[in-house]
Amino acid sequence: MRTILLVEDEREIAELLQCILEAEGYRVVTASNGAQGLECLARTGADLVLSDVLMPVMSGTQMAAAIRAHPRFANLPIVLASALARDEVEAEFSDFDVLLQKPYGMRELLSMLDLLLDGTAPRPVRAPVPMPVPLHAAAARFLAPSLSGGSTN
Repeated sequence: MRTILLVEDEREIAELLQCILEAEGYRVVTASNGAQGLECLARTGADLVLSDVLMPVMSGTQMAAAIRAHPRFANLPIVLASALARDEVEAEFSDFDVLLQKPYGMRELLSMLDLLLDGTAPRPVRAPVPMPVPLHAAAARFLAPSLSGGSTN
């Protein structure tokens, strides 16, 4: 069973997406901001990250940058969802696999997830990318084991 890390600060949206994704056969781990998302990813792992962009504590773009900087997760598919224009999101972070413009349809979401998870969507092989400085505290905690050579499990 494939695991999706769902990072969404609006509880109702998170619950709806979790229900739909679980009905489609995915295991869903949820977090309500980017910092919690990094903690969940380090603890449980995931096959794909689906994240809102604008969230309190740590944004989806900050979380995605930390994921791309981590050797273990650099190649993890990242799907960002936002009502912001693409150029506004890319001004903060552009190394995502897909940007879903809100509102998006469930068929669009599910077919895109299938393509990313079954390996048929073209994706670059990524090396870890250095994080911008200064680091968000949650990103520093997430990256600390990989920087010191320790395990994140």
